[in-house]
Amino acid sequence: MYRLVQEADIVEVGKLIKLAVDEMESQGIYQWDDIYPTVDDFMCDIKKQQLYAGIINGEIAVVYVVNKECDEAYETGAWKYQNSEYRVIHRFCVNPKYQNKGIAKAVLKHIEKELVTQKVETIRLDVYSENPYALKLYFNNAYEKVGFADWRKGRFFLMEKNLLASIYTEEDLFPKEITTYEQKTYGYLFYNEQNKDSYDSNHALIFRDKITNINDVLSDIKNFYLEKGITPNIYQSISEEGFFEEIADELEKNGFEYWTETQNYMVLSDKNTINHNSGIEVKIISEWNDEYGKEIFEKSGEPWGIDVLKRALLNDNTVFFVAYYKGTPVGMTYCHITDGVCRVDYLLVATEYRNVGIGRAIISSFVDYCNVNAIEICYLWPDGETAEKIYYEAGFRHVQTKIAGRAVYKI
Repeated sequence: MYRLVQEADIVEVGKLIKLAVDEMESQGIYQWDDIYPTVDDFMCDIKKQQLYAGIINGEIAVVYVVNKECDEAYETGAWKYQNSEYRVIHRFCVNPKYQNKGIAKAVLKHIEKELVTQKVETIRLDVYSENPYALKLYFNNAYEKVGFADWRKGRFFLMEKNLLASIYTEEDLFPKEITTYEQKTYGYLFYNEQNKDSYDSNHALIFRDKITNINDVLSDIKNFYLEKGITPNIYQSISEEGFFEEIADELEKNGFEYWTETQNYMVLSDKNTINHNSGIEVKIISEWNDEYGKEIFEKSGEPWGIDVLKRALLNDNTVFFVAYYKGTPVGMTYCHITDGVCRVDYLLVATEYRNVGIGRAIISSFVDYCNVNAIEICYLWPDGETAEKIYYEAGFRHVQTKIAGRAVYKI
């Protein structure tokens, strides 16, 4: 359990800090002392409602501060996400009684998850360069060193983590799960000559910082796809908003028309409140059956999705859910899980069975699966207000809006 620390807790907090300082000094780590942090520091945190505690068996096992305050030395950091909404972690301390039990990692993940739901994208902090345990914790959890500050006790590394970076990476690279690709110095060329109508299966992904000559890149993309009889399409990396606007003239000169579309990213972070129709049965399916194509995809007018799903089912990290109504498959979703990140790839309900709760039943079952399997990050972006409402009921919360760039060759 986590809660704000109250003034009545200050004695217990002081004892915890004393125990932690003694433990660090016994290991030759002279990070904290009688000068910092003091009881007055923690009382100030309490009054600002910035000091939190993790409770185990009724006692405070860990304390930490989250705010937007930082020393002026932070200005020297080479922060990668200058324009992002950020928070800073301070005075993170675990009672020695609970150390070496995974508590620090669990608390760090809790902080990250809470901040994501508050639409905070980046965490910043500083860590004592002579504390190997703290360094291991942050490096192992994808925090990056962006500079240093020399203070009274020595050198401290400035560190940063983009909490949504794993989502953005997955959003860029998910086509690897469903199609063939060639990796280029400037990005990826995804293609499927047997399913040319699938945009996700047939497009180039380009990265701004990997391009030296944009005209050469656009020419290479055109030639690659036209030789295969596929219309050239280009996706902008989701982390590089505004890139297509920057190269608008080059795109036009090379025959491409570009546009942007809004994607509202949602992360599973709250309780599932869906009470779905008991007459709908949702099963996890491991093998393809042509009945799914006939009853769901073809009756929805989306036959191109059949081959995409078949390709996905060849991967061990794909999970496929099928909803049955009166014994007939009428809807489905599938997702894939990579390094603790789960992306909902597609949700589809046969046209004649929409608005009877099929979608809610599928998403509810998917959320139950994620919770039971303790998947670290489950995300999606809804296509329309109706879908967004269903996802909200299932426990998904909006965390970020991104502007995706797309370009198509005008044949």
